[in-house]
Amino acid sequence: MPKGLLKEKTRHKSLNSQKRISLWLSAFIVTASLSSLPTASAADGDLDTTFGTGGKVVTNFGADDRIFSSVLQSDGKIIVAGSSNNNFAVARYNTNGDLDTSFDTDGLDPIDFGSTDSAEAAAIQSDGKIVVAGTSGNDFALARLNTDGSLDTSFGNNGKVITDLGSAFEAAYALAIQSDGRIIVAGKSNQGVDDDFALARYNSDGTLDTSFDTDGKLRTDFGSFEEIQSVAIQSDGKIVAAGRSGNLSPDFAVARYNTDGTLDASFNGDGKVTVDFNFDQDDANSVSIQSDGKIVIGGSVNATGSDSDFGILRLTSTGELDSTFDNDGKVTTNISNTDVISTVLILGNGKILAAGYSIGATNYNITLTRYNTSGSLDTSFGTNGIVTTSMIAADLYAMSALIQSDGNIVVSGYALTTPTNEFFVARYTNSSAPAAPTLNAVTAGDRSVTVSFTAGATNGAAITDYEYSLNGGAYTSAGTNTSPFTITGLSGRTSYSVTIKARNSAGLSTASSSLSAVTTDTARDASEARTAAESARKAKEQKELLEILSIIPEIGKLALSVGDTALAVSGQKCVKNKTIKYVKKGAKCPRGYVKRK
Repeated sequence: MPKGLLKEKTRHKSLNSQKRISLWLSAFIVTASLSSLPTASAADGDLDTTFGTGGKVVTNFGADDRIFSSVLQSDGKIIVAGSSNNNFAVARYNTNGDLDTSFDTDGLDPIDFGSTDSAEAAAIQSDGKIVVAGTSGNDFALARLNTDGSLDTSFGNNGKVITDLGSAFEAAYALAIQSDGRIIVAGKSNQGVDDDFALARYNSDGTLDTSFDTDGKLRTDFGSFEEIQSVAIQSDGKIVAAGRSGNLSPDFAVARYNTDGTLDASFNGDGKVTVDFNFDQDDANSVSIQSDGKIVIGGSVNATGSDSDFGILRLTSTGELDSTFDNDGKVTTNISNTDVISTVLILGNGKILAAGYSIGATNYNITLTRYNTSGSLDTSFGTNGIVTTSMIAADLYAMSALIQSDGNIVVSGYALTTPTNEFFVARYTNSSAPAAPTLNAVTAGDRSVTVSFTAGATNGAAITDYEYSLNGGAYTSAGTNTSPFTITGLSGRTSYSVTIKARNSAGLSTASSSLSAVTTDTARDASEARTAAESARKAKEQKELLEILSIIPEIGKLALSVGDTALAVSGQKCVKNKTIKYVKKGAKCPRGYVKRK
């Protein structure tokens, strides 16, 4: 159902046999943050004039057409899901806002479950197939489409699944796909007295996953009238569900489940959290998970029973209100008499985008707000952080939003007009952190490396700097926004693994892949060369000395030999046995020797 305060939902009229498209673009008055039309130099929050006509597309398929969910394909095409003439309605738009006629031949695929049907959520599998979830009659309903828009007959019963949770009435509003391909659907289940949180998990073929709470289905009771409006999967696989709890004065309600469907006791002690904004009626409509594990939830908070504001809270990963978020974990923003958030998203730079609708002078308008990580409005977005878009003689309800890879914001919902309602899609410019650069080469130098790279997409704001990390350490500014750059002051003859990030006014990109190089060291090379030459000289001198020393005994022997010869000629011969020695004439023979002539 429409989220927050919007309860009226007459969506069931006859779908014309010939689908038609009408663009009521001339009827639009666009107010970007209550200012003039966007200029040639677009600022964050301006309508993107390259999309549709003036940033907007209205599509009439014939009867009571409403979008409740949107999702982005890997090729940038936009899938929207909702209702038209009592049926699921799924449409696909090209990146420029045109209907993609390769999708079910005309851009729209109506899916009839045979009852009063409405698709409330959509998601895309890793293989590109499209899963939509909602309600058929009083039961959960699922369908899966191939990439061309045809029903995937390998899923459920010819592409469709209906699940009765065993209660009087069930409605599905949320959908998420786990990393293993299993599908989570969430909403509410009425037990005859009140409503409970309700979830079901399906295998990739559409059968219920009996490892999830033993039968694939579960209900959670907070005490009185609960329903899930949004669900998200944490990086560890745990499931976070957000909605409301309470009848006359409901509060934000959040539950976290383990992968087997049991409540996670590490989350607020029992797996459940309720937060009262101290207003009459608080409805949570959307949940997103930050990269640090904190949980951001948005919806509407009603102070007087007639005046509602945008309401956002942030919880720590353990379920406590995050005091770093506007001091108490809660932020309210008053734009008009009636303000409702339908979607909260975490941007690449950590800022928070909220999309929904507000009452204007006479009609409802699309409303966007952007917040800093501290919870304060980001005044660089629109006017003081707020953007509104209106249309003559029509109410605009923004029911879904997504962020493209270039950072731009796509908002979808419906225009409530007479005699019928139309799909409404708009795109707004939005700076986000740039795409990761591509590292081409890391070349070794003298105690330095030179880094060559190719820039990624700027995503709406010029790249002002690149930062590098060595061997997994902290990132340091390179002091340049061009390639190549050289990192100096490194150790010589050392291997360095390098990654880089790009920075623009919105933040840092993700890291590039890494490349490595081993630095050289000229001074050390020269020193070692001098040492080697000196060592060689000393070795040569040592060799020469050894050679001289080695011939001294021979010289001595020669001297003795010469002396003996001289004595033999002029001296006295002495004999001992057969040993002969010569001494000077007149000298005594050595002991034991006898003189002989």
